[in-house]
Amino acid sequence: MAYITTAERIGIQKGLEKGVQKGLQKGKIEGKIEMMLEIKFDKQGQELMKKIHKISDLKQLNTILQKIKEARDISEIQSFLKKLK
Repeated sequence: MAYITTAERIGIQKGLEKGVQKGLQKGKIEGKIEMMLEIKFDKQGQELMKKIHKISDLKQLNTILQKIKEARDISEIQSFLKKLK
């Protein structure tokens, strides 16, 4: 087993903490998205969650949340999601 310095251990710990924090943020945003989709678009909105769960970029998820707030119908959200890559 290779020797790991104190600095490396600290770096590994910070990396793990950052990953956990990002995961928690992603979960909160996804929860808001899911709730908004259900309220505004019922079952049709829930069907979009499969694609949304695949998105890991927090900026994109926040943009999706904003688009849902502004959308008049589900086709606007569907079109937006198709444009994302």
